[in-house]
Amino acid sequence: AGMKFVVTSNMMLANKYWAAFLVFSSSNFVLALFASLITAFISPEAAGSGIPEVKAYLNGVDAPGIFSLRTLVVKIAGSISAVSGSLLVGKAGPMVHTGACIASLLGQGGSKKYRLTWRWLRFF
Repeated sequence: AGMKFVVTSNMMLANKYWAAFLVFSSSNFVLALFASLITAFISPEAAGSGIPEVKAYLNGVDAPGIFSLRTLVVKIAGSISAVSGSLLVGKAGPMVHTGACIASLLGQGGSKKYRLTWRWLRFF
């Protein structure tokens, strides 16, 4: 987002308004497209704010994959690129889901699917 601001500001100072508009809008489009593609094709569980999934899990509904490492990575990358792409998204909901994913991974000792387990977490 900082690079986008610097490039478009320099173009506008050089009186290249249409080029600045094209760079700004195309960079927003690419960032939003990246966020939507990784969410749709890599981890659809990362879509939305994540608060309904956390509330459902706390009420006893166990949906597969909502707290996995893949969901965590896609949620973080998608949130960063969506906010950088100037989309009007909140940051509180994704932070709740991200925190729940981290707590789930730490509470289970890591991810067995990707062979990322930590023995010292067994003591907690």
